Formats: sequence, C-alpha cells, structure tokens
Amino acid sequence: MPKINITDAKGLFQNSGTGFAMTRGTANTSAVTSSSTLNFYNFYERVTLGSTESVCSGDLPAGAIVIGGNLTVVTADTNNIDITDVGSQDQDNDDDKYSGTIALDAQTAGATVQLCPIVLIANQGATSPALTHGSANGDGVVDLNLFYVVVT
Repeated sequence: MPKINITDAKGLFQNSGTGFAMTRGTANTSAVTSSSTLNFYNFYERVTLGSTESVCSGDLPAGAIVIGGNLTVVTADTNNIDITDVGSQDQDNDDDKYSGTIALDAQTAGATVQLCPIVLIANQGATSPALTHGSANGDGVVDLNLFYVVVT
C-alpha cells in the first residue's frame, strides 16, 4: 500500500512506504528555518489471550502518540473474563495508557470497544502494547488496532 502525502509544494500525492503524512511548509522566523511532518500510522495485531496479561509481539515506535483505536473479540475465551485495559508494557508500564478503563466481554465473539487514550503522551522508547484481563483459558483471540501519529 502506498504512503499518502500532503505538502504545500505538491499537494496530495503518493509514494513508497505506508501511512499518511502532512508536511507543513518551511517557515522562517528570525533566521530560524523549520518544517515538520505529522505521520499517521496503524498498529494492528491479532493477540491470543494469555494468563492475566497479553503482550503484543510488535512494538509502537519511540515518539508514537496513540490517538485512538479499537479492540474486537475474534474467538471467545472459554473463561468468563473481561479485558479491562490496553496500555504500554515496556517503557512506563502504564496499563491503561491507550484505553482508559474498559470492560470488554472476552466471552462474546464479535464484541468490540473503541479505545480513547485519557492523555496523549508520546512513547519515550519503543513499547509493546499489552492487554490486562481476568484469568484467561488461553483460547480467546482479539484484534487490536491502534492509530497513532509521529511528528518528524
């Protein structure tokens, strides 16, 4: 899938890569030249529910600011559990950084919840998203989608 770009100079165009980028034109202020790009990305992972925390194998990059997402039960877990948080595992161990407190019934295939961070804080380093939940049987599967931005 191509990367979609919007710049002052070229308008809307595509090039190689992934995601979406908006680049502000160069601004001169007291002999200081600056420009910045806001890059939009999607993190997706299918996660099998573990004991009481399920850590994604993929990482969000340093500087990523999660702006929202969703969590959907693909295969119901045979234990009666709720998924209560989606957060960061490696850097700051903030268990609800990407979701606030939620209650997604992991026994209901097709159940979904929208994720909205309480505060938009950039990751200090690469971090693996993690799900907090009750004691799973290990047969439940969920899809995690997180939309994030990185300013360069």
